[in-house]
Amino acid sequence: VLSKDIKKLEQDYPTLINQEFMRFYKLLYTSQGTDMVKTHTFQDKLDIPSLTKVPRDCLEGDLTEVEIQEAISCLDAGKSPGLDGFSIDFFKAFIPKIIKPLNDMYMQAIESQHLPDSLEQAMITLLLKPGKDPCLCGSYRPISLLNSDYKVFAKIIALRLEKVISQLVDYPVIAVSLDAKKAFDRSEWLYLLSVLQKMNFGPKFINMVKMLYNHPTAVIQTNSEISTLFSLERGTRQGCPLSPLLFTLAIEPLDIAIYSHDVISGFTTLQSRHVISLYTDDIMLNLINVNSIIPALTTLPQDYGIISGYKINVNKSVSMPLNIAATRLPLKPLSHCTSDPENCWNIAGLPSV
Repeated sequence: VLSKDIKKLEQDYPTLINQEFMRFYKLLYTSQGTDMVKTHTFQDKLDIPSLTKVPRDCLEGDLTEVEIQEAISCLDAGKSPGLDGFSIDFFKAFIPKIIKPLNDMYMQAIESQHLPDSLEQAMITLLLKPGKDPCLCGSYRPISLLNSDYKVFAKIIALRLEKVISQLVDYPVIAVSLDAKKAFDRSEWLYLLSVLQKMNFGPKFINMVKMLYNHPTAVIQTNSEISTLFSLERGTRQGCPLSPLLFTLAIEPLDIAIYSHDVISGFTTLQSRHVISLYTDDIMLNLINVNSIIPALTTLPQDYGIISGYKINVNKSVSMPLNIAATRLPLKPLSHCTSDPENCWNIAGLPSV
């Protein structure tokens, strides 16, 4: 179903095409469940960093009108609005008039732990990925057009989180490239919340994050067709200011598991050991003793995927030999990238050479 070919749908049937995309994304955003026993078992084996008292307490403070104004100012102008039609440009133009009503709404929502229904609705537009077959539903990148009042609330949380995230995430600067299959769209919310709890985020901050995922809904837009609303059960929305930071925290346990594994070793310079770098939904590894590492490298992401929804796309994961000896190593199920690295070796959508 996920790779259903829609060529058979004639071009004069836009409604059928729209319905096909809606079925695809409704299935993609359906939760597969999170085994909390396995989640805690995985996390308890790791030395996951946690917030100290001072930054934790800072995140717990009440929202202020100053924060709302800062969030509105930080959001980029000229972006498409959500379903209500009010762009962030409108908010920027009328900041003095809307700050107090927004603050009142947010405070009431925090007290009830539920956002108004309109804030939870999004329109998903589709961008064709470079070089992909336009007749396959999976060839498109979903972008959520969110209402501006939702984005302002999410941006406030993001700005708070940006001030403390360096205490929790510290990647070494750093070649196997592991590609995640629709990583943002498959993130399980229960797992994400468990990571926030493990990292010692306070209850008020966690509740504000939970509010963004209480009961989100979306419609799919294809050309001039808009689907009916359907519920989302997992995924961090591409288009939400908070999503990249939440995804960064969610994948940090996998980073720690790989970096601290007894078998998985990178190379060492005079100052540091280089094993792993994370670029959004791409993982880049620098490895030696590769043949002994591959089994562990396969098992760890699988174990992590069971609890988080994360799934390695083996067909898009490649290795790049960095010396002549490495070219002779069989690295199944990964393929070598030797002849044209610019075409097969991309990190975060950009060629690495």
